[in-house]
Amino acid sequence: MILGTGGTAIDFSEAARASGNEVLGFLDDDANAQGKELPVLGPLASWKDMPDGTKFFLGIGSVSSHQHRLEIVERLEIPEQRFATIVHPRAVLSPSARLGPGCGVLALATLGARVRMGAHVEILQLCLVGHDCCLEDGVILTGGANLAGSVHVGRCAYIGAGASVKGGARVGAGSLLGMNSTLLEDLPEGAVYAGSPARLVRKTIVTA
Repeated sequence: MILGTGGTAIDFSEAARASGNEVLGFLDDDANAQGKELPVLGPLASWKDMPDGTKFFLGIGSVSSHQHRLEIVERLEIPEQRFATIVHPRAVLSPSARLGPGCGVLALATLGARVRMGAHVEILQLCLVGHDCCLEDGVILTGGANLAGSVHVGRCAYIGAGASVKGGARVGAGSLLGMNSTLLEDLPEGAVYAGSPARLVRKTIVTA
């Protein structure tokens, strides 16, 4: 069961089916939400009405909501063990990589040796996560993002499509790195950086 009906939710529903899982449908608080070829079965809170053994995946997360996505998990009070991990069969994961509950990895993404991911991390298509990277809870890497080795990405940070981060850099909690940017220094908590090399665009309040 996928939480949300946006494009990322659809992507992960297809990845779940590609890896041999049955997807019952979607849950969304928007009464007008459409689940494409699968049904929307009710609001988010209706997870409690789903059959025993149903697993859930948080498919909600965008450039505008990344700082707050884990608040949905906390509000719904879905037990950690009820969250599924979704890995597309065409993703490549090192045998020493470790994924937390509710993580998702889409097609053609690659995770290197000793990568560590917290809960509800989303790795979208064509991402490259180098050796010894640490991604805290709620991180989103969008299509084609490239993390060199030993990068630390803080809780609920968002890395835009095609962005690159130098080895050993730290990306602060709740921050955002714009698409096609090149980060050559640490990115402070809650800040928005963009460009090549990436520079401060604006400061935001950390709510993650």
